[in-house]
Amino acid sequence: MQPMASVQGFWSASPKKAKSEGYQPTVVEAGSEVEGRLICHGPARICGKVTGTIFAHDLLVIEEGAVVEAEITAEKAILHGIVRGKLSVHESVSLSRTAVFAGDISAPTIEMEEGARFDGTSRMSDAPREADPDIDEATPSPVHKLQYDLEEFIG
Repeated sequence: MQPMASVQGFWSASPKKAKSEGYQPTVVEAGSEVEGRLICHGPARICGKVTGTIFAHDLLVIEEGAVVEAEITAEKAILHGIVRGKLSVHESVSLSRTAVFAGDISAPTIEMEEGARFDGTSRMSDAPREADPDIDEATPSPVHKLQYDLEEFIG
């Protein structure tokens, strides 16, 4: 298993245009505590403790040592710390080997490194993805076949 991409260049300009161009990054430093509603228009990095609701219109990184108990909505999320709650992500969520997540995740793509801890439910949305040339789309996957059989049984 390959390690996840580094977020070291997180704060620097990237070739891909930021979704929330013009906004400064939001940082909750280690030792800081936020309770309530946190809205981040640019990229966000949480190193401290957040309780409540988080809306991240760009990348959200929860660093190792951070503790978050929240209902989170983000464009993309990378978790290294402890998160309890509900996480809804539009693009992808990555759990590193140090991540501990308890709750519900909804995202088109979910990546977990070996060692990550996940206790809860996950749902991968119906967002369109690029076709995989190695998969025969005409042959239903075992999951789709099971879903079809269940729908037929229920009627």
